[in-house]
Amino acid sequence: MPDISKLLGLSFDAVDVEKLTAWPPQMIEDYLSIRDNFIMIMGAMDEFLAAAVPLVGVDKSAEDVVQTLMQANQTLEVRITTLETEINAGLASVLSGKSLDDIVQLLTPSPMPDVSQPEISEYNDNFSGYFIEELNKKVVGPTSSTDNAVVRFDGVTGRLIQNSNVIIDDDDNVGVDISTPTARLHLPAGTTAAGTAALKLTGGALLTTQEPGTFAYSGGKLYFTNVANRKVIDRTSDVALSTVTVVSTATETTLWTGPMVANALRAGNLFKFHADGIISNGGATAADQITLRIKVGAVTVATLAPVTKSIPIGSHWHIDANATQRTIGTTGQRAVHIDLVIDDNEATVLGVTTIDTTADMTVTITAQWASAAADNTISMYQAYMEYKN
Repeated sequence: MPDISKLLGLSFDAVDVEKLTAWPPQMIEDYLSIRDNFIMIMGAMDEFLAAAVPLVGVDKSAEDVVQTLMQANQTLEVRITTLETEINAGLASVLSGKSLDDIVQLLTPSPMPDVSQPEISEYNDNFSGYFIEELNKKVVGPTSSTDNAVVRFDGVTGRLIQNSNVIIDDDDNVGVDISTPTARLHLPAGTTAAGTAALKLTGGALLTTQEPGTFAYSGGKLYFTNVANRKVIDRTSDVALSTVTVVSTATETTLWTGPMVANALRAGNLFKFHADGIISNGGATAADQITLRIKVGAVTVATLAPVTKSIPIGSHWHIDANATQRTIGTTGQRAVHIDLVIDDNEATVLGVTTIDTTADMTVTITAQWASAAADNTISMYQAYMEYKN
């Protein structure tokens, strides 16, 4: 490669030309212009060769250099052709089956309509079914519920859908498996199958700072906060829906049962029981008396035997009982207070008893006449259990 510095050294500048020749000024300028152009061309060749030599090798001939450059050009053309083929194939897939109007609609930008207006159907009409389908596939998931879509748009109604079960309507009401929700959150009815409850809360810690209007499930208790007072919600269960009558029999007979499974209680649980009805007997003899028993599991915790007396037809009776579970476990302690009223007589049980909360704790009320006289009859009209926390 030529050395530009040597070329400059061998050439004359304006001063030298003036000393050695009698050239007029214009001729000197022409000489200098020719010299500068020549040096510029040589410099460009120098730069070209400096860039080309690493590509083709220092021992390549001019013919080899040309051949290498031609091959590089052919490779570039092949790559461009391949890219064009891929682009064309992609367009063919996207536009397959589309009419000219469809293609124009897809490729022509249009202003976004105002979705805040109630004419949502007009907004939907501005988009083709193809656009909605592709939007679901590429952006928010498959369009079929069988594809386990996380969330998708309904191309007909314009609604947001999750697995075809979650609906957000135009009023921002959310329906879970409810096609036309009529509340901010509209839940369906539960079923008898496991895992299909309409609403389920996971137990956790209670808020440090109470917030009015909140629900919480913690420690086996359901809480609701009213203003700044968090309280456990009371529950009523095992309500008797029919009359139970024990007459003309000396067999111990169940009047009412309230299931309470093992490990269903927590320390501090409070529950109340009430039962009532009518009673009468044949006289004031021992054979005409009744015994009522309250059992927890298979253990009798209270026996109610009123004084011997005649009970006229139409007399009333009722039991009111409340209990506080102090501790839990195999030797759990329960404080109880039971009142039995028959006509104008009353019997009371008050104390602390041991209840194994790790075993079945079903509460049962039984009635047993001393004899099977036809006049000895008791009927229970009402019975229920209240869980106060």
